[in-house]
Amino acid sequence: MSDGAPVLSTSEVAKRCGVSAKTVARWVDAGVLPAIFTTGGHRRVREDDVERFLDSRRSLLAMDRINPALRIVVVSPHDETVRFVATVAEHYDRECPVHAAADELSAGLIVGDVRPHLIVVDGRDDPQRAGAMCRTLRAADQSRHALVAVVGQRFSGAFEAAHKVLQPPLVSEAVRDVLYDAQAHRS
Repeated sequence: MSDGAPVLSTSEVAKRCGVSAKTVARWVDAGVLPAIFTTGGHRRVREDDVERFLDSRRSLLAMDRINPALRIVVVSPHDETVRFVATVAEHYDRECPVHAAADELSAGLIVGDVRPHLIVVDGRDDPQRAGAMCRTLRAADQSRHALVAVVGQRFSGAFEAAHKVLQPPLVSEAVRDVLYDAQAHRS
């Protein structure tokens, strides 16, 4: 940074972005926000890079106002679950994109890119794992405002982190109700 451009610490960037310093560190480590490392291993970010980053995020928020369609992520290893939710969502709103993730890793990547309003987690095969995923999703910055619904038996204590529990087998009315709830939840 010998060009004299002002640089900021992760704490300073965090204050400007309204997030934690740990989130800024994750952005840097993921390559989302360019930075340099000091000899002591601390991250430093050029002020103009922060401004570009914030401008790009503002444009995403503006797109939300222009295209108010619900964004949905379905996390399930079963294609039929994804297809069923997508079919109901299409009847709800033709502009409603549904993104599929087969596991936690792909879900995390998609959620980071899409910033969904509704996340449906299929917990029928492994309720404990699905419950842990619901807790993680509810805590993540990119999805903390999303409604999280899980498909599984209501008596399973693993689902306490979900906003909604959908009893199997899935029925159109239950999915449609969750879509309405997600619409209300985002308002």
